[in-house]
Amino acid sequence: MQRYTNVQALLLHWKSDDLFVLPELEDLEKVLREEYNYNTDIFAIPSENSHLELMLKIGEIIKKHEGEDTLFVVYYGGHAKIDESRQSTWCAYVNSSIPLPLKATPGFSGSESNSSI
Repeated sequence: MQRYTNVQALLLHWKSDDLFVLPELEDLEKVLREEYNYNTDIFAIPSENSHLELMLKIGEIIKKHEGEDTLFVVYYGGHAKIDESRQSTWCAYVNSSIPLPLKATPGFSGSESNSSI
């Protein structure tokens, strides 16, 4: 007997990054969808308003699929580091001091998500 009848997999990557993980995520998405019959979604984290856009996407998926028989899987393909507060921070680039054109390098602190999810 399976505990979950519905699995939602959200695969994340930066819209602009230096790892170019999209082909890897597309391969993983195909396996999860075709071999495991998971519902999948690939989301490109934007450079602007990255935290807000990511929280909106996660909230949308939870609202649409929330239930006791649903398992949510989140996979992140990108850089991460531990900041001064010992919190995980997601970064688009290995060196977070490298600027994007006219923008600071996007980053996402894992502590921010914990308070919202």
